[in-house]
This record gives sequence, C-alpha cells and structure tokens, in this order.
Amino acid sequence: MAAMLALAPAAAHGEPSLTAAAAEFRQACHAADWMVPRVALGRALWQRIDETLATAASDADFSILARRLETEAAAQGGDCRIAPDTVDRFGRVSVFFGRTGPYVEVRTTLGLVCGNAIATALYHRTPNGWRRFWRDMGDGTPSALLALRVVEDGDRNLVLVAERGQWCDTVWQPLRLRLWRAGPGMPPALLWERREYAHWGTGDDRFALAFDGHRLRVEFDVASIDASRGQRHVIRHFSVEGDTVRRRDPVAAGPAEFVEEWLSQPWQAAADWTEPSARDGTGRMHALLRGRGGAPSLSGIFAGAAERCRHDSSLWQVRMDFADLSPERRSVTFLIRAGQGGLLRMTAVRHAPWPDCTILR
Repeated sequence: MAAMLALAPAAAHGEPSLTAAAAEFRQACHAADWMVPRVALGRALWQRIDETLATAASDADFSILARRLETEAAAQGGDCRIAPDTVDRFGRVSVFFGRTGPYVEVRTTLGLVCGNAIATALYHRTPNGWRRFWRDMGDGTPSALLALRVVEDGDRNLVLVAERGQWCDTVWQPLRLRLWRAGPGMPPALLWERREYAHWGTGDDRFALAFDGHRLRVEFDVASIDASRGQRHVIRHFSVEGDTVRRRDPVAAGPAEFVEEWLSQPWQAAADWTEPSARDGTGRMHALLRGRGGAPSLSGIFAGAAERCRHDSSLWQVRMDFADLSPERRSVTFLIRAGQGGLLRMTAVRHAPWPDCTILR
C-alpha cells in the first residue's frame, strides 16, 4: 500500500480551512453575491491539493486522495439545492487525479447554478514531492472539460484545453480553446485563446479534436446562415509555429461550406481567402451581404447544390437568395476555385450566375 497522507483540515497564512470555506460558500447559494466565497473556496481547495501532493508518494493511490479531499470539503453539511426540482448542487466539490505522461493531472469541479466551474492543473515529480507547474482556472462560469492535451517538448510543453459551456437549458454554448506553454521551472504563458458559439443539441458527439503540437484540428457545429439548414458542421485547422497560432487551409469542407465561412468572417479574414485580383469587387459584395453592424445576414438561402463549371473544372459556383435585399439584388452567385489539399478561394461574386457553370434544371 502506497504511503498515504492523513488529511486534517488545515489553514495557512490566515486562509480559511477547506472545510470552513466550503461551508461558507454553500451558505451563500441563495445570495446575490456568491463570487467572493467562491474564490475563497477555490483558493482553499487548491492550497489543500498542493499540500496533499507535496507529501504524497510517487506511487500514491490518487483516487483515495481525491475521495479524502471531497470528504473534507463536505464535512459541514450537504450541498445546497437551488430548488426542489433541480439537479444543481451548489457547493459540491469534486476532485479528479490522473496520469498524463510523467505528470499528475488534477481537475476540480465546483457546483454552481446550471453546472460546474472547473479548473485543471499539472504537477511534476521532484525530490520534495509533487509540485504544480501549470494551472488553468477557466473563467468561473459553468463548463465541462472536453479535452486536455499535453505535448511534451523538453521542458517547454504545449498544453491545450478545450471546454464547452453549460449555462442552463440551451443547446447554444460557447466552445473555448486555450493553448499554453508550460513546464517545470518556467512561468506558464497563455499563447492563444479562441471562443466560438457552438450547437450541442446532440451532445458532444459532433465535437472532435486532434493536436500533435504542430497542427490543431477541431470539428463542431455552428449556426448556418441558411435558416432552413439550422446548423452546419465546421472544421477548423490551425498551425502552431513557435509561440504563434495561425488558422490554415482548408477552411471549409466544400464550396457551399466555404461561402458560409467567407460570409461569417470580417473582411480582414475573408480577404485572405480571396484571390488578390478579385478583392476590390468581392470586398464590396462582402460588405453588402454582411449587413449593418458587421453581422452576417441571417436571410441567406442556398438555391440548390454547388455547380461545377465546364470550361474550368477547378471552378464552382454557389447560388444564394437574400430576402432582405431589393428584388434586383436578391440573387447572388459566388464563384470559388478549388485547389490541391482542400484549398478554396473566392474568385468572384455577382448578382447573376455564370452560364458555363449552371446546371440546366
């Protein structure tokens, strides 16, 4: 049996014990301002985790350590139920320990209304026990961890965190991605952060992530400009070059998906996906279709499938109708060039289709 630590409630430097901090937070569950006790509970919890791992053996049974910490946090009564018919457990503390390569991963969840606030940390082994070298506290809102990826690079690891929101009863929740540079003996640095609203109506099964330290690929569902479609599946590719993250091709799975992506981005991004010789004309159309305030029009309807041009098989046209435009401008056709490796570029946008690319119906 691995050497174990007796977990007695402790306080240091005037901080409340974990037991006291948890009790104070639970008492505030019906109060308008529970942020201060929540922060105090998080601070006390991580202090106890640091103390626990500092004296834990390299082969400790981390599941037992987690259960003891949870018991300590719940020592002064149960969780606060927000309402009789809710599953929310305000103040419930959960602790997870796991191995991630040579490191110990620690994840905590703190019960809030509609979900949990989560935090994640990594510890490395030293002659003086396990020491924390990285921690991501999230943004404090109800969230669920989708993925934690650690790519070892000497002492300069890349740590990727993917979370989804859990705010009450809506299928539209933010997807949050954060990339850190972190390792023992160096201060952690947040390199990149991205947030997009995603559709989670079928759970997490439409989400996929792959990361090897150089390339990041993320798949999920977002709102479609075409209301009749509801959602569309998107694929995001990024490259990691040193400490810089850039979006890379392919930016969409096909010509129709590319049109939605092109319209959904501000012109600065859309211009990079437009052939240089076409940027003046397409830029004006992009501004028209984006609408006032920089938001994409929600009235666009696809008029059939993408059509391949006959004289140049690398060209495709995609037709859409925009009901909020005047009748003579309502029909819009996009001409897209498809290259090797999924490369797609906008070549022209106008109010009439190209006859050579039109399928007779």
